[in-house]
Amino acid sequence: MTFLEEIETSVLCGDGAMGTLLMDRGISTTQCFEELCVSQPDLVTEIHKEYLEAGARVIETNSFGANAVRLQRFGLANHVNEINWQAAQLAKQAAAGTGAYVAGSVGPLGISRAQAEMDGIDRKAVFQEQIGALLDGGVNLILFETFSDVDELILALEIKHSLHHCPAVCMLTCEPSGRLPDGLPLGEA
Repeated sequence: MTFLEEIETSVLCGDGAMGTLLMDRGISTTQCFEELCVSQPDLVTEIHKEYLEAGARVIETNSFGANAVRLQRFGLANHVNEINWQAAQLAKQAAAGTGAYVAGSVGPLGISRAQAEMDGIDRKAVFQEQIGALLDGGVNLILFETFSDVDELILALEIKHSLHHCPAVCMLTCEPSGRLPDGLPLGEA
């Protein structure tokens, strides 16, 4: 059964916050959580396995901020492919034989469209690099999470569609008022 077939007939429990558990295990908030896929793979794998043992049927790769814009803050902008591919591999290995699905986690770039244009950043290329590496790593679906700019989310989703036909799950975050930061009501978005 595929992911889409299964969610049509069942509720699938997902994992929880990777970052929270990494902090609980002594990782400083000044460290790049995504880079731990390379430097401390056993720690990341252990957390995946704990979520699976707790009943998760969908686990997310440790790649939320593993795009060139966010990784630049840690001097790791040239490691996008390595970190995302490794994140997919760790989650796949943890899920092997469990029937669980691996969702490639993709977060927003963390900069506005205007800032990207001012800095000469090609947002399309940034998403393409990250999503491509997750797909190359063998994820079952792409999970776009914590986006607050619907246009950025649509851009990322279009990139995913241009690269692969796998399912995508899209999540928006909004203000307590039920509106995105630009004022667009969540229901309309």
